[in-house]
Amino acid sequence: NFDAHLEELTTWKEPEWQSHNWGEFHFEHPTGFLEAPSSVVPSGARVAVPHFTRQLDYEIEIGIIIGKRAFRVPVDEAMDYVAGYTIFNDLSARDIQAREHSNKVILLGKSFDGSCPFGPHLVTVDQISDPHNLKMQLRVNGELRQDANTSQMHYKTAELVSWWSNTTLEPGDIITSGSPPGVAAGMAEPKWLKPGDRVDAEVAELGTLTTFIVGNETA
Repeated sequence: NFDAHLEELTTWKEPEWQSHNWGEFHFEHPTGFLEAPSSVVPSGARVAVPHFTRQLDYEIEIGIIIGKRAFRVPVDEAMDYVAGYTIFNDLSARDIQAREHSNKVILLGKSFDGSCPFGPHLVTVDQISDPHNLKMQLRVNGELRQDANTSQMHYKTAELVSWWSNTTLEPGDIITSGSPPGVAAGMAEPKWLKPGDRVDAEVAELGTLTTFIVGNETA
């Protein structure tokens, strides 16, 4: 949902990734995937590097929290269904994700135990000055990796809620914003997450979401 993030991923050299023509559908409507409830962890969680990946990546995002049941909601009414916002870190197993993309699915590459850290708070809509003008920064061990603003979102909150309400949304459901550029997969020499790393995802007015990456044997 951040055009620059889409652009950086199209330069990734994984052959499975290169064969996926995402630009053809990205601008027609929002696109996404579901994540299992078992993948959700709070701020401060220790997340183990899955044994099946060597390319664990991060993505800072905004979480849009649904406040009441929504079904086929028009864009101009969609904000009435939003209870508030939180921070989301979309941890991704890029090597698995690339193979899944080549088959036009997203499953284990995005949805595994601990892949969905979110928090630390639910900030209600009345406490946010402008959800589409919030600074977003992600750091790994203090090193700034992602630096953006929600104003750069291609689809805004109302458009996302309206589109995804084509299936019934329940109170407490979370729609995420998509990530800005700066992920490891977009680097010439990717800096994948590894045991011992600390990831801090900070969004203005929402706080800081912290995740500790650990080895499988210490999870």
